[in-house]
Amino acid sequence: YQAIPAMLNAFALVVIVLAIYAIMATEFFGSLGIQEPDFDSYALFGIFSSSGFTLFQIMTGDGWTGVVRPLFEVPGISPAGVTIFFVSYILIVSMIL
Repeated sequence: YQAIPAMLNAFALVVIVLAIYAIMATEFFGSLGIQEPDFDSYALFGIFSSSGFTLFQIMTGDGWTGVVRPLFEVPGISPAGVTIFFVSYILIVSMIL
């Protein structure tokens, strides 16, 4: 029972980081208007809840390449910016967990 407060603190940190990055992802990627068979930017990042779920999927490592790789090919978005966004998210969440 002594570990419960520490686990709640870690959970709160993950939720805070997830919320901050979900807001940024919605702003950065939600309005791209990409609708391809394998990638729909609005379905993944269009609203806060879908951005949060997509980032939770990335946090678990499940199919994150299918989310990140198509963003490299979008005109008008810097691949370096996409890299910095997702690598920083994965590193921060990995350190917390």
